[in-house]
Amino acid sequence: MSWEQRPLKDVGQWYGGGTPSKSRPEFWDNGSIPWLSPKDMGPAVLVNTKDHITPAAVTGSVVRPVPANSVALVVRSGILERTLPVAMVPFETTLNQDMKAISPNDDVDARWIAWGLRAFESQLLRTTRKAGTTVASIEVPRLRAFKLPIPSLSEQRRIVEILEDHLSRLDAARDQLEQIRGRLAALRQASQEIAVAPSDESWRQLSVDHITDGDRTGIVIGPFGSNLTTRDYRAEGTPLVFVRNVRARDFALEPKFIDPNKAAELSSHRVVEGDVVITKMGDPPGDTAVYRGKPAVITADIIRLRPSLEHDPDFVALALSASSVRRQMLSITSGVAQKKVSLGRFRSTVSLSIPPLAVQRQRMETHRATCAAIDRMDAVVASSIDRSRALRGAILAAAFSGKLSGSRTGPEAI
Repeated sequence: MSWEQRPLKDVGQWYGGGTPSKSRPEFWDNGSIPWLSPKDMGPAVLVNTKDHITPAAVTGSVVRPVPANSVALVVRSGILERTLPVAMVPFETTLNQDMKAISPNDDVDARWIAWGLRAFESQLLRTTRKAGTTVASIEVPRLRAFKLPIPSLSEQRRIVEILEDHLSRLDAARDQLEQIRGRLAALRQASQEIAVAPSDESWRQLSVDHITDGDRTGIVIGPFGSNLTTRDYRAEGTPLVFVRNVRARDFALEPKFIDPNKAAELSSHRVVEGDVVITKMGDPPGDTAVYRGKPAVITADIIRLRPSLEHDPDFVALALSASSVRRQMLSITSGVAQKKVSLGRFRSTVSLSIPPLAVQRQRMETHRATCAAIDRMDAVVASSIDRSRALRGAILAAAFSGKLSGSRTGPEAI
């Protein structure tokens, strides 16, 4: 293969952008000219932008028109920590300051540039992303210096045609796999609802206080304010349980500890194996888990419920996660910036349908078996999705190394 290795700065005309003054209504009101920003990026080919500006903004600010059939990419955004958004722009547009666009030369197909940026995404992010900045950004001179393989125009178009055919088939297969994962998640939720659905008169509607032994210490919340601060954290000792641990159902996630003296001081907030922990803050609150691990201390914004011996902790946690109880939690949630549930309202409002202990355990056994089967299926689907990602990378690598030589329908397409 003897393809030219051409710097990106020489594959076309580069364009930057800016933001017309928001204090000038004549720049924005009833605007009809597309103004492209990172929030528009996502589709491989854009059809419009969320924001539009007026002709006055073009003549009265730093923005300038970018020709149709250009390639746009993000050069400043937190998303650059993970990926390099690239899109074809088939219409004339303007850009904000976090974007760049390339209008290709006559001997370069815009699709070749777009797919090339995607094919070399990992290398570009590794070699051109700035270090130490508050918001992730690309060092544009390095980006412009990056060399892209450039075959003849006819060869670019031939390869792109094959590439897009392969990837469209692969993307369709991946979409189906994602739909299957969605159905499996729905099956899991349905199994949960079935497990906690009353079936006969032996079920009783109980307040959360009646799930415990009746002692007021059966339900407690984490310590307030200065009673536990980051200054109390230690590298080892008694574990702390945070909202993030409950949401993830992972009590080893980002572990923090306090020393024995502090743990003794906060003994009323102790949590032990088999206790049920519920988030009292979130959007919405009400994430629930059964605590597994050595004795620990809950932090602020967590409710700890200690079921009596008549109540299976896993069943109680499952019942608290059911849609009917989530609706109860929503009804007592307050706050705007931070949505919270008070302990008093939790105690006075939330109730659960509870059967005899033997039924609780039987329902949990059935639910666990169902979830185990779902987990096995989900693992197969997840593995297939991972393989599709790897295959996508292999197809792109083949395209830009001259090895994508198959036909649309031939069995030896790659």
